Amino acid sequence: TIFLINTYWDYVMGEGSFINGAATPWCAAFISYVAHKAGVDDVIPASAAAGYWTTYYQNNPDKGTSHYGDVTYSPQAGDIVSFNDSGTGSADHTGIVCEVTDNVDGSLTIMTVEGNTGYSLANDGSVRQHTYTRSASGSWSDKRSLSFVTPAFSGSSAGSIT
Repeated sequence: TIFLINTYWDYVMGEGSFINGAATPWCAAFISYVAHKAGVDDVIPASAAAGYWTTYYQNNPDKGTSHYGDVTYSPQAGDIVSFNDSGTGSADHTGIVCEVTDNVDGSLTIMTVEGNTGYSLANDGSVRQHTYTRSASGSWSDKRSLSFVTPAFSGSSAGSIT
């Protein structure tokens, strides 16, 4: 696991930069590396910060759309999701939406893939799939604050990061 984490981190910050070991959050570095390997780093630039892409797409609308603060937005596969677990209003975790299901009761379920899902390597910091459900009234199942950005993929890349 350490080798892969170093690979993600080195892509974003440069070789040998994973200096804090288990204490270094790497969820954004994972997304950056996946985007690079998928050949879409022209619309998902490398970053080590979980909330980077929200601001990036607000400032670069030709590269994608930020849905920050839009609680009615229905995410789609390929979106980057940002989580605010701390209640500060700033993203402290991020992942990629892989699948979206509209449920018969009016709720919506998303499946994501996230790096550093245990929030530190020492606490099972691994790459995992997760599901989250938004009720018909708009609240998310785990009471997290979620926001989304939609990169402006071109051609066959749209929605293909799975």
